[in-house]
Amino acid sequence: METSTLSRLTSTRLLRPRRHRARVVLWPAHRLIYVRVPKSGNTSIARAIPDGEKTRICPRSLVHEYADWTLFSFVRNPYARLVSTYCQKIAAEPVTHGSMVHGVHRGFLERGLPMFAGMSFEEFAEVACGHDDSATEKHLKSQVYHLCRKGRRYPDYVGRLENMGRDWARLAASLGLNQALPHLNRSRHRHWREFYRDPALRQRVADRYGNDFEKFGYDPARWV
Repeated sequence: METSTLSRLTSTRLLRPRRHRARVVLWPAHRLIYVRVPKSGNTSIARAIPDGEKTRICPRSLVHEYADWTLFSFVRNPYARLVSTYCQKIAAEPVTHGSMVHGVHRGFLERGLPMFAGMSFEEFAEVACGHDDSATEKHLKSQVYHLCRKGRRYPDYVGRLENMGRDWARLAASLGLNQALPHLNRSRHRHWREFYRDPALRQRVADRYGNDFEKFGYDPARWV
């Protein structure tokens, strides 16, 4: 990548701490809020109910100012989520289009992460695991970061991507909604388990996202 491009992307945002504002979709008519977690069915859920309003709200406001609204979200097996991020955000070639700059998701470069086109999953995972939530990009932050405040989960309902059809149907029924859930932005890579043949790599990812495994009931041994 040209030095000028990298400098421009990182000069004002390099590892700078930011106040967290949750990315949400509001449906005022239903008093319903979806707290978005990147790479956990985000696109499908955001479009499932018409007329959603996308915005950002700090978790404290969600807890106190929307106490009589229903807050919900979906999570994903951390192993699979990291693979999905890699396959969508790192290109094989140094192409530039949309959010990709020289084959790398722009957000990674803006956060100063040492990513490059054509890097292996092992190299990608090392970078992801080497930066904690305060120093990384939203797709690589833990799901606990997105959904917990002071160590406690604040959405009322959290479903799993692995059971999305069933969990969405249960949520919709409880709210009196009949919208079907579209399956958008579907992954087209090989199964995520194939990326974790190295036990040391599995352990590295399990350690980095240990809070996600524990908080949302995923067993790192069972899911490999």
